[in-house]
Amino acid sequence: MTHELSSRSPRWSDGGEYFSVRGQLDDPTHVVEMTGELDLDSRDVAVHACTLPGQVHVVVDLTNLTFMDCSGYGALVQAQTILAGAGGSLSMTGAVGEPLRLLSLFDQAWSEPSQTPVDHNLIPTQELVESP
Repeated sequence: MTHELSSRSPRWSDGGEYFSVRGQLDDPTHVVEMTGELDLDSRDVAVHACTLPGQVHVVVDLTNLTFMDCSGYGALVQAQTILAGAGGSLSMTGAVGEPLRLLSLFDQAWSEPSQTPVDHNLIPTQELVESP
């Protein structure tokens, strides 16, 4: 089963970049492909796409994600927390450009023992794979 969701901020009414997700449910793993910008305006769509009923293990494909800010990262952490509460998991693949840079910064900051305010294993960054 495939589902598609999208979000377009009013600031992009001129046809600029927007966010969309396309999900493919392949039991027991659900693949969610994210495209565009994952930010404050699109975070709710991302959380919803990753936590649809019946989903247990989710792989988020970030290959076509062009931008992600802290709100977008927070959406992935929120989705992972919801899935973990149901015995599931969330992992990511394909991060490139800005999204990869942001994820790397979080991973680097959390690797310092004195700066570990949260569980850095919430999203297994070792599973990040940079696409060619």
